[in-house]
Amino acid sequence: MPGTYAKDWENYRKLNFKVFADKADFIKQGEDAYIFNRQALGSYSKYKTDLNEQKIRTIYEKPDALVDLGKDFEGLMAKIDMGGVFEKAKLKITDDKRGVFSFGLASKGLYNPNEYFSQELATELPEEFGGDEYGNKLPGIVPVDFVKQVYVLDKRQFWYTSFTNSKRYFLTPQKEGTEGIKLGVKGAKLVYKTSVRKSYVMYEKKGGKAKMVELYIPVNGGISLQTVTPLFLAAKFFQFYGVMTRISVVRMYQETSDEYFMWGYPIKDYGDEMDFNSMALNGVDDGWWNGIRAVVCAVNTRLRIEEKLLAQGKPLSSKLTFGVDSMAGAGGLPEDRKSYVALYSRYRNWYMEQIEKGELPPLRVDKKLILSAGEAGLYNLGTGREGRILNEFWVILDTVDFQFNKPELTCARIYKRMVEDELTKKYEELKVAGYATLQIQDNLKRYKVTLISTFKTYVQQILIDTYTYPKRGHYAEPKESAIKLDEELDTKLEALNLYLKSI
Repeated sequence: MPGTYAKDWENYRKLNFKVFADKADFIKQGEDAYIFNRQALGSYSKYKTDLNEQKIRTIYEKPDALVDLGKDFEGLMAKIDMGGVFEKAKLKITDDKRGVFSFGLASKGLYNPNEYFSQELATELPEEFGGDEYGNKLPGIVPVDFVKQVYVLDKRQFWYTSFTNSKRYFLTPQKEGTEGIKLGVKGAKLVYKTSVRKSYVMYEKKGGKAKMVELYIPVNGGISLQTVTPLFLAAKFFQFYGVMTRISVVRMYQETSDEYFMWGYPIKDYGDEMDFNSMALNGVDDGWWNGIRAVVCAVNTRLRIEEKLLAQGKPLSSKLTFGVDSMAGAGGLPEDRKSYVALYSRYRNWYMEQIEKGELPPLRVDKKLILSAGEAGLYNLGTGREGRILNEFWVILDTVDFQFNKPELTCARIYKRMVEDELTKKYEELKVAGYATLQIQDNLKRYKVTLISTFKTYVQQILIDTYTYPKRGHYAEPKESAIKLDEELDTKLEALNLYLKSI
């Protein structure tokens, strides 16, 4: 059975794809674009307020929802039987920073180091030392390498001799980050360090390639923390079983009838801790959604201006004689799962093309393991809030399972969950309801037929979504790759059919 392809997107004039290094790069390009646009157009302020208000936020707007997320995880994890999907790797404690930082280990030697401050130095020589890692000036703060410690009547004092005027300044020790917080500088916070050198954990490699997955959150105006809970839950499980994950956000929307956007950046890299506040702030915060919209509008307006100036043979520092079309920065997602998967298959091919051109760094995973998630409800197999979360969670896990493990074993695990476990539940329900033995057997027989049909449809859809590729239009699948995808899909569908014959 050949892979399905994306004919719905063949005639689009433009698929506007772009990847940024991180949130800081995304914001910086947005701010630079505002300056450029004002110069070229005479005035430009579209959504600028939204960006200014949101770019300095560090706390997710709904902290209670993060607490609820933690409670969800506790309850959901207790209900999930992984059934041997991934063999749990053995952890080792190390000082290798390629591993995952363990706060639990580090906290055993946690301390808050000092910084050394002189108000007199801040007043007289505010430029004595450079800024912090963000370029912020911190007048009066003396780097520890220049601090001299002396004892006067058995009491420690700290002094600094200026290399500018040779004057000695008395220094007051205070917790590192105090002055930056007082001045309200960007990124300022109290600093904590650990005396425990081995504060990282790594999974012992038993040979073969490292297991890695890339997960994408489609950002839109209606996204919520609940929508991405399955993705966060899956990432947490992957981390536990030694499967490294990178999570990115991607703004998907239709700007015009023939231009579709997918602009994104990572919010959690491989080896990073699962910082739910940071991921929620970057992915589902209502305010940051407005910030994303602002940057998309600004950067794309700049690109359109540059294109017109170049076409007119003018330098990019010129003013544009005529304006550019206004951008809304908002629009709908693909209308259904099929369309969604079809568009995403083109995005993955574009990504691979950019790597070949040297525009993006090499991909560390098979492109089939670049997965989009967060479209809760599109599979519609779960019922209720918890059912929908678990259903989307299993879509992610089952997709990855098929890539890392033998298809017949994956089929067996899914069958147990979707058929055998459900039959057991049904049996208990009928037994409690007082049904006679023959009635129970008859009910279970009919129910099993329905469950097997659902199981077959579900597994087929998982595989088809994984192996969908575009045959024509933008970023069509290369011939050799298409043949390989078809062959892999046939192999896995054959394994499914053989398994069905064995039950």
